[in-house]
Amino acid sequence: MATTLSKPQSAGFDVSEERFVSHLGRNACDFFRELDATKTKVRLVHHAKRPHSQLLELEVNDGRISRNVIYKIPFSLENSETNEFSATPRPRLFPEIAPTTNGLREFRALEAIERHFRALDDERFGVISIFELLESPLVVVMEKSPDGDLKSLLKRATRFHTKSNSESLGCVFANVGT
Repeated sequence: MATTLSKPQSAGFDVSEERFVSHLGRNACDFFRELDATKTKVRLVHHAKRPHSQLLELEVNDGRISRNVIYKIPFSLENSETNEFSATPRPRLFPEIAPTTNGLREFRALEAIERHFRALDDERFGVISIFELLESPLVVVMEKSPDGDLKSLLKRATRFHTKSNSESLGCVFANVGT
């Protein structure tokens, strides 16, 4: 991929929900080979705007199989438009890079993590697929884990003290330690 760390022009950013729904509609069967292309439908599940990023969760469904995909815009659109990314003139070990390039750095890191855990070929570790890096702006496209997150597991285990919850939570922590 020939993406560089140059700062994209914020005026040309397309972060519309329609763009991502359309993108997933065109690429869903490449991301998930088991989907039936003739019956695939895409819908927006959730759009979260955070202080320093945006997350869009989309669902692709063919009537038999449902998968969720995350589109992450890893910078603040408001700050990119004013070019305000230098908060203080303090000394730095590395030159400061425009926040609009966070997508490339996150994509490379997540891709390396995925390669590492796939190479381990260990059933104790789930591996999240990193699909693509879109441009203008740099948007990371990745699979959403179908499993619950650790925070939810902990909440459930502390509220309802059943033996089955304790055993499954123990297995999760054993694998986390691994």
